Amino acid sequence: MRILEDEYILVDIQDSKGEFVGKVREEYEKELQNIITKCTTLNIFKSEQAKEIIKYVKEKYNDDFINSIKIIAKIKIIL
Repeated sequence: MRILEDEYILVDIQDSKGEFVGKVREEYEKELQNIITKCTTLNIFKSEQAKEIIKYVKEKYNDDFINSIKIIAKIKIIL
């Protein structure tokens, strides 16, 4: 596959419709999500007290509610 260096501006125009622009937009969104996932760290709770509470909840209830928060944060980024 040959990678073009020109920007395909129709990807950013929401009213653009068509099979090709749809495929490009889908791949574009996947790559953006891939970059977000691999290049960022979600660290909402920064205080030591918050970290202790998270640790306690994980140990006491065997629940990793941080993953739920990460999912919600990703959804907000996409929207």
